[in-house]
Amino acid sequence: MPNRKTGADRAWKWDVKYTAEHVADLIGRTKPKMQEHVNVAFNELVDFELATKALLNHHPLSVTEIPGYLCFTREMWKAKNKYAGKVLCRETGVKVAKWQARGLDDDIMWDIAFNIYNVERPVA
Repeated sequence: MPNRKTGADRAWKWDVKYTAEHVADLIGRTKPKMQEHVNVAFNELVDFELATKALLNHHPLSVTEIPGYLCFTREMWKAKNKYAGKVLCRETGVKVAKWQARGLDDDIMWDIAFNIYNVERPVA
């Protein structure tokens, strides 16, 4: 019969692995690289948000509608970093449907998707 770990064994191993000193050392060694990655990512996100605002200036929108389109572009930015190709196109369609149900214009969202994220609207 194989030797199985008990709950107490697993808890002891977890406790040894995650001592405060070990975690502090790990974070101390990786934090500079993590900060560099976050700075690059946030600067890229800001660039995409500014591009979206510039594109929205060409559409007759109320000021109260702009935050919804910025939320859409943030979701698109996250999807762009996770997916590509047909999967990104499908995910964009899901996001457009979601935000259209919340009152945004699908033509404007596809304009954002095409001009900022290079995602073409699927042909029906």
